[in-house]
Amino acid sequence: MDVILRESNQAIDEVVVTAFGQRSKKSDIIGSVSSISPKELRAPVSNLTTALQGKIAGIVSFQRSGEPGADNADFFIRGVGTFGANNRSLILIDNIEVSADVLTRLPVDDIENFSILWDATAVYGSRGANGVMLVTTKTGREGSAKISFRTEQRISTPTQKLKIADPVTWMKMFNEAVTTRNPLDLEPYSQAKIENTQAGNAPIAYPAVDWLNELTRQSTTT
Repeated sequence: MDVILRESNQAIDEVVVTAFGQRSKKSDIIGSVSSISPKELRAPVSNLTTALQGKIAGIVSFQRSGEPGADNADFFIRGVGTFGANNRSLILIDNIEVSADVLTRLPVDDIENFSILWDATAVYGSRGANGVMLVTTKTGREGSAKISFRTEQRISTPTQKLKIADPVTWMKMFNEAVTTRNPLDLEPYSQAKIENTQAGNAPIAYPAVDWLNELTRQSTTT
């Protein structure tokens, strides 16, 4: 009987691979580790940090703004463990330290493993006081080529529509507001203009444009 041994780079007896490819004894690891499948991070969002919300217990994630380019979600692993400017979690992608901006634009389909180290470890020292996020991306493998395709579509609609006064009502209320404050002031809009606008005569001279309907859409598709 021929026995062939294969090398395992992930776990060797009582040794655990952590940090920048270094090996550490299990007794040196003082923090718990949680892993999440990349499939669970798939969500109809373009930002990976927003996809972390509600996926892993103990991670507090909130999005401060929806502005394009500034829509990164702030996340903390079991709260903030240090004070000062550097109170963010340590993020490592393929053993390289990166910022949250790099993590946000990482496609979910390129992720092989996603793990969270909750507490500081002997390997990371003080840099791991606020938790460590380990991300391993996919690499090439031997075999025939495989092509996968995934598409997403999102339809956005307003939750409520603002009720805006029509031009005739707005002119009447504006005249009323002016005369209420000073009865001697002239009304900004004449009665003839109000009547012609209401009747629809000469739309160019007396326009009645619904700007909310002209400038916005009922729904958008991305």
